[in-house]
Amino acid sequence: MGCCQRIRAPGNTVARLGGDEFLFILCDLTTIAECNLILERLLQTISATYTITDQNLNITASIGITLFPDDAVDAGTLLRHADKAMCQAKEAGGNCFSIFDIARDQEIRASIEAINQLQESIQAQELVLYYQPKVDMRKGTVLGAEALIRWQHPKRGLLPPAEFLPKKDIPEFDIVLGKWVLNQALKQLATWAAAGFRTNVSINIS
Repeated sequence: MGCCQRIRAPGNTVARLGGDEFLFILCDLTTIAECNLILERLLQTISATYTITDQNLNITASIGITLFPDDAVDAGTLLRHADKAMCQAKEAGGNCFSIFDIARDQEIRASIEAINQLQESIQAQELVLYYQPKVDMRKGTVLGAEALIRWQHPKRGLLPPAEFLPKKDIPEFDIVLGKWVLNQALKQLATWAAAGFRTNVSINIS
């Protein structure tokens, strides 16, 4: 409890969650620098040498932090976010602290949601390819076609790529979508070829 005494302030709380896990609630912090200073002092205190029955013992701590109201969620989620940050501190070698990256977590959750949504739309056969002819305007002949993806959304109607493709590159999403586009375009080419119409198709993949 010596560590708690050194950072005691009105509203600050420390509690043991179980095993070797403790929860600190630090109130009235105005800057991240102030938070970092307190945590550095905490780490120094914990890592000091303790003498027990003539034996010198040294321990270290891994600390995960999340900040409220920046991470404006319920208490249970705050605790889980701090736990994620603590795992990152452990992976970094321990005896350090890590701040939960709210923006990164949002990106991960958005990526997972986008991939799940893509898989569902493929299984429901809601994605379609439209083939825009490429025409030689001088000769009036069709040189080929460009495959354009659309999503036939059950509620929102026909959506262009800008309405459903992620704003940022998601490798897993790109791979799944790219394979689907390739397969669909090849099937269409085979169908046209069987009907005696041979051409080429341009597709866009990441």
